[in-house]
Amino acid sequence: MARKKSFLYLLPLSLALSFGLAATSSFPTLVQAQISQPDANAQGQGVGGNWNAFNPPSTGLPGGRQEGGGVRGPCPNGSEQITALSPQTNAGLTASALPKFYLYVPATISLPMEFTLSEFTDANNEENEKEVYQTTFSLTGTPGVISVSMPEGAPPLEVGKNYYWSFSLLCQNNAPEASIIRGGWIKRSELSPKLLQELESAKAIDRPSIYAREAIWFDTVSSLAELRRLEPDDATVAKNWEELLNSVELGNLANAPFVDTTQP
Repeated sequence: MARKKSFLYLLPLSLALSFGLAATSSFPTLVQAQISQPDANAQGQGVGGNWNAFNPPSTGLPGGRQEGGGVRGPCPNGSEQITALSPQTNAGLTASALPKFYLYVPATISLPMEFTLSEFTDANNEENEKEVYQTTFSLTGTPGVISVSMPEGAPPLEVGKNYYWSFSLLCQNNAPEASIIRGGWIKRSELSPKLLQELESAKAIDRPSIYAREAIWFDTVSSLAELRRLEPDDATVAKNWEELLNSVELGNLANAPFVDTTQP
């Protein structure tokens, strides 16, 4: 059975590990990006972007990308450097009903990790949380970038609603307060028919730049990460991946390998 409000139990330690809370507005704002025609000569380029198209709600949950800090309790050394591949605000848009989430694990850690996605029916009240999806998996001990996909059959994200996602490293059994959490906000944006047609007709290498142009973070990452997996030696893909991570000040992770996790 999914553990209700799992990331809320972990909030005190998360706040201790965080460098601080980012300033947020009282209600999320979706910026409608202007759709421009792609440059036919700029194939696979332009994956940096302005990722502030979604201002996360002000609920008292951690804001800003949590990274660094000190190790607390039973968590292994290095685990404090676990970093979500997200903008500095830890908030972003998606066009996908079942998005994918990426996390960098820098140390040799072989511990269970929980992923939770919750919907907030009232963006200003954390008590109005409805858990949408939860899964637990095990890290294999290999440093690198892991990912969690929303599987077929999971409740799809609804357009315009606010969701909070979290990765929780479970450092000790039956002690959620002794865990490290990385979390943030996601909101689904509806694509216009014109943009859908552009994406369908575009080559795979060009789709990340289209998503980036529209400030749709999660789809930019997913489409480019998939190219990086399939073409690890492609210099253009590697350059674009580095450019994307540089745009959110995570360029130091550009050469990190993609690693698998072990399902329970």
